[in-house]
Amino acid sequence: MTRLYRRRHFVRCCVLIAGVAICGSFHNHLDGEAGAAFTTEQARDAQSFVDSIGVNTHITYFDHLYGNFDLLKEKLEASGIRHVRDGAVLQNDGYNRTVYGRWRTLAGFGVKFDVCFDPRGSFKVPTADGIAQLLALAGGAVESIEGPNELDVSKKPAWIDTARNYQQALFEAAKQTPAGANLAFIGPSMAFVKNAVRVGDLSAYVTHGNLHTYAAGGMPDDLYAKQAAQAKAMYGNKPLIVTETGYHNAMHNRGSQPPVSEAAAAKYIPRAYLQSFNAGIERTYLYEFFDEWSDPDQVNQEAHFGLVRFDGTEKPAFVAVRNLISILRDKPGAPEKAAGGTLSLAMTGNTASLAHTLLRKRDGVYYLALWQEVPSYDTKAQTDLVVQPEDVTITFPKAFRKANLYDPLNSSAPVQQWGKTAKVDVHVPDRVLVLELVP
Repeated sequence: MTRLYRRRHFVRCCVLIAGVAICGSFHNHLDGEAGAAFTTEQARDAQSFVDSIGVNTHITYFDHLYGNFDLLKEKLEASGIRHVRDGAVLQNDGYNRTVYGRWRTLAGFGVKFDVCFDPRGSFKVPTADGIAQLLALAGGAVESIEGPNELDVSKKPAWIDTARNYQQALFEAAKQTPAGANLAFIGPSMAFVKNAVRVGDLSAYVTHGNLHTYAAGGMPDDLYAKQAAQAKAMYGNKPLIVTETGYHNAMHNRGSQPPVSEAAAAKYIPRAYLQSFNAGIERTYLYEFFDEWSDPDQVNQEAHFGLVRFDGTEKPAFVAVRNLISILRDKPGAPEKAAGGTLSLAMTGNTASLAHTLLRKRDGVYYLALWQEVPSYDTKAQTDLVVQPEDVTITFPKAFRKANLYDPLNSSAPVQQWGKTAKVDVHVPDRVLVLELVP
């Protein structure tokens, strides 16, 4: 297939998406510990967060690491990630059976695909017959259909008309197919979201808008509000999906997007997933799962975006994401209804840089993800920053039966445990910790 065209970019902003609260509504009251000012927060469904985690793959790149399908299957299954973005391609029968046979194999342990259609690939013009053929080959593995990738940097003179006309044709053709009619439809991505106003309103031909939110080696917290506001020109108030974001580790690359160390990426990537979820993004696809080819000199950023190195070994970010999913994933057989509920708590101490996400599983157990939203890496000096943990006390009006603290970067097992308690003291670093609270 033709490689998805892409260009890394970065837009800074200072607030989250207007109208979308990080953790719901807040109400102050005094209770429990003397003098503690509690806020009541709406918890969100833990499994919904797990399902918001996605990753990009290139399964048709047979001459890259993705050609080692046994390794891809092993690592993807172990990661816990069950949402994958890849490209639409049709060639001869043997090729198609190989590619979509691999999709079906991954779907066998729960993987679902967002499939990106692009006029620079084999789908020059989207047709109902072509889409129906792809969906039949994929055998139910597809959950969403996406429009063209970053046409604004394609150097096509008529890219604006192409983006508009292709998306409309894709939507209308897919709607004519029984297998495609009820899928989600994600709009075209822009390399530079400011170009959305040039494309204009496509909201009639999408169910979801599309963002690419590369942080250029910086913190993941500043990426959403301004971009979401600019994307309204294309998508109105449709919910948003981030189909690309990530960090590369090509330490000798001097391009427009600075590298970060593997250690820093392991801190930033779980934070990016959580911050995106906090901002109301329905799903975030990390770019990407594998380092694509051997680049021992670490000069080409495109070879170093993966969670897994070219030699097949797992980077620290892979471990952190796998453990985060393992901790927060709901158990098989849990009620299908999303978990609700509120929690009253007070967080005191050095909280100026404290960020958090409150989740709840369907058995009633709460999970409070905590981290310092501060830089973990100096991109100019190319050095990891030593960030001292901040002491934070978390108090509750009523005691929990027990509490467990997890450090996903290092383990999926608790690193600290409490018996019956209404107060815990946590040393919060610049990586994600998870506090489990059992009623």
